[in-house]
Amino acid sequence: MPYKTLRTEYKPFEAKRRLLGNFDMFLSDDRICRLLSSHFYERKKEPLSLNQQSKKLALDIQRTIQGTTISISKNSCCCIACVAHSGMAADEIAENIDSAVSTIVTKLRVREDR
Repeated sequence: MPYKTLRTEYKPFEAKRRLLGNFDMFLSDDRICRLLSSHFYERKKEPLSLNQQSKKLALDIQRTIQGTTISISKNSCCCIACVAHSGMAADEIAENIDSAVSTIVTKLRVREDR
């Protein structure tokens, strides 16, 4: 969907709410990602940015869709990470959780008193 369509047709609050309810994931060009509405960020459906001028666009889209996202709240000590889907086997899910936790711990600054 072009950015102009997003700005004109989905300007009212109800239209944005319907748009957010209809899709689980949003991909956007990295040039306009910062221009998107705060409604995306409030609902924790942040658009994942892609370089649409990339020569390997299909590979970038595949990598982004299959990748893991994490949302970290400023106001609390909670974070949400999507690391599996319902079509995966239990051992694959457990392996993904172990890998994600170890990666997150190395990337985040953790206070010693917690």
